[in-house]
Amino acid sequence: MLTQNAQTTLIPTARPPLVQIGPIYTCPVCGQQALGLVSWPVNPANPCKLDEWAAHIWYLRRKCGCRSRGRVARLGDCITPLEFTYDRSLTYEQRVEANIAALRAALALLATAEPVGAQAHPLGRGDTGQGGSNGNAP
Repeated sequence: MLTQNAQTTLIPTARPPLVQIGPIYTCPVCGQQALGLVSWPVNPANPCKLDEWAAHIWYLRRKCGCRSRGRVARLGDCITPLEFTYDRSLTYEQRVEANIAALRAALALLATAEPVGAQAHPLGRGDTGQGGSNGNAP
């Protein structure tokens, strides 16, 4: 993110990373430390094709009050923001397929991220690769 000072010079400012390596995560909007992760709520009474991807769809629990949905794609201890479409001009099936495509793209991005443990998190220790984060294994 860039900001301008009074002399119109662009100054780089801190911005939460696109890919975060846990176990400590931050809000992708403001950078405040998150409370943890909550998994995708699978409803057996109302199944959806996205349920097949439940292990990779999570919600960032935050106390900051930012207006983003907090939905993230997760691969191991790596997360990245995940945006789903709500375009009502598409049929339900088309929206689901578009959302699965968005998830696949996010997972592909996560798969190219630095190996877990290779990068220390700015708010705490880097993961040692010894398991899930926040008590929730993927």
